[in-house]
Amino acid sequence: MRLKTALTIAGSDSSGGAGIQADLKAMLANGVFGMSAVTALTAQNTTGVTAVQEASPEFLAAEIDAVFTDIRPDAVKIGMVAAVPLIETIAAKLAQYQAKNVVVDPVMVATSGARLLPAEAVRTLSRRLFPLATIITPNLSELSLLCGRAIHTTEERAAAAQELQRQWGCAVLAKGGHPVDEDDDAADDVLAVEDGIVTFPEKRIDTRNTHGTGCTLSSAIAANLAKGFALSDAVRRAKEYVTGALQAGLALGKGNGPLHHGFDIKSRYAVESVDADAQERAAYLSRVQGEAAAFDVERIAPFLWLDRGDKASVVLDVGGDYQSDLFATRAEDGAEGSSHDWESLAKVFLTEACPELADKLRFDSTEREFRVRSRTDKQALWQFITGFKQALDDRGRILDLFSRAEIDDPFA
Repeated sequence: MRLKTALTIAGSDSSGGAGIQADLKAMLANGVFGMSAVTALTAQNTTGVTAVQEASPEFLAAEIDAVFTDIRPDAVKIGMVAAVPLIETIAAKLAQYQAKNVVVDPVMVATSGARLLPAEAVRTLSRRLFPLATIITPNLSELSLLCGRAIHTTEERAAAAQELQRQWGCAVLAKGGHPVDEDDDAADDVLAVEDGIVTFPEKRIDTRNTHGTGCTLSSAIAANLAKGFALSDAVRRAKEYVTGALQAGLALGKGNGPLHHGFDIKSRYAVESVDADAQERAAYLSRVQGEAAAFDVERIAPFLWLDRGDKASVVLDVGGDYQSDLFATRAEDGAEGSSHDWESLAKVFLTEACPELADKLRFDSTEREFRVRSRTDKQALWQFITGFKQALDDRGRILDLFSRAEIDDPFA
């Protein structure tokens, strides 16, 4: 098995929300193997930076050499580089190894408006790294700094991006995360390429938890370039990913919290430990059914609970907010989602896969639960549960069941 690879050359964020930590999470979430060369260590969290320790140019060069001479990256993302010698080192190494798909996030101005790079470093970064880049991703303040003038309108933002594109020969993504005026509720990104402008419209998301957004976007672009996507498609996919990570609503820290980089990762190893009630439900089934009742607790237990009024009864609850890891219930274009949830999936399974159990189980539409009709039929519910679990592990079988029920493909 092989994965496409990407290298991030950036600073470390000890709180994990930005820098190389955010880069590596975004790269994994976008399907590539991430590697890193650290330009600086920072002591920071969601409220600010308290200390910085830069790498030496010699050590940074050794890091980059170690990566390129063993696992050559299919794309390179460059983030925070505060010192001229480090910028010169990066430029020399990228040229030496003829690096491809280079994404430069010119970290020059903080969200507060404070300058992060001295003027000499800004000039060196522009002169040495921009000509090697496939794309640069300045925010509004950085775009203004690079152009040497204030930007007040969306049209001026597009014009500034085109100006930089012509000057340095690389594509310029003028990010829309910072509004040009207070009443602007759009977060449109403008991509300037050699043959014109591409706009990526998006509504602004009302959240203060945006720490590491620029790092995440540039890393996602690099990941998609590494996988072979055309530049505009790589930007579109990266922007959709960042939007989802913001909308996930992760709430960590006392200040501007991070994005949820793993919002779209579905893994049985990501499941939180099963709670005590679920363990009790699993243990009860084991006692009732013997050793044959062994099953994947993390997969099935959240949907089972004991009917406290009748200890011989076990209920399969499909009315919660759980979803199959084979497909997701989601809304398209703001409308209610029409994809199938646990309830409809379980109903289809009962009807199409085990109709012989249908007369022994009943579905309580009010409580949205499957129950045995008689205490003597509890084995029927167990058969249904174990069969349902097996079906969830077989994408082909799910598709077949929906086809036989004349229901649209749930994966479409």
